[in-house]
Amino acid sequence: MILLVFEPQPKEYLSKLAPKRLTILRDKIKYFKCLGITEVICINFIRVLNIKCIIIGEDFKFGYKARGDINLLKFQGKKLGFDVVPVKTYKISHNRVSSTLIRRALKKNNLQYAEKMLGHTYCISGKVIHGSSIGKTIGVPTINISLKNKKLAVNGVYAVKLNGITNNIVYGIANIGIKPTFFGIQQNVEVHILNMNGNFYFKYVEIIIKKKIREELKFPSISKLKKQILNDIKRVNDYFKEKK
Repeated sequence: MILLVFEPQPKEYLSKLAPKRLTILRDKIKYFKCLGITEVICINFIRVLNIKCIIIGEDFKFGYKARGDINLLKFQGKKLGFDVVPVKTYKISHNRVSSTLIRRALKKNNLQYAEKMLGHTYCISGKVIHGSSIGKTIGVPTINISLKNKKLAVNGVYAVKLNGITNNIVYGIANIGIKPTFFGIQQNVEVHILNMNGNFYFKYVEIIIKKKIREELKFPSISKLKKQILNDIKRVNDYFKEKK
């Protein structure tokens, strides 16, 4: 089975207010393979396509004020020569599963419900890149993950597991946010790996979100930030000890 996807996503191309991504392209491809998709074709959104069939959710809306619907698509399909195939809405606990509902669950820190709708654990993956080395200067070194200007649906401080650092799963504490203490404006992902040091640059890692520890905060001084980070690390260590 072959699947076609757009990159960037249409809303990312058309609007600066595009929804935050639940899954990056590389992870999507991994999940597609688990579902039996043998080949994924990635097409730049601005490319003109000779569409023959469109498969959409039965309640799909598009266009100005969401006035376009499946009936309009079918009407246009007859004129332009493409078929429209509706897919039934999937529900969990009488709620329609949608990316909006999943983002809402993640924002409310309802990881279990979000993962139930996703069908897999919620994780973030990317390449380890060079950062500003602020963590190293205060005695809490971190790895920085490339987001390639994508915005994630989660924000805050989390207990995490990591794949890709070694042959085994390792544990860490992740800060996902803009680093307001240092007047940041762009979302970043940085992870302090517990009880381990090393050079992990350019490794491709998977970060599995396990528990939210707190919201991201702005601190009046670096010393107070460090004190809070050390307290966060203790909480994360205690959390994973309880889970073993």
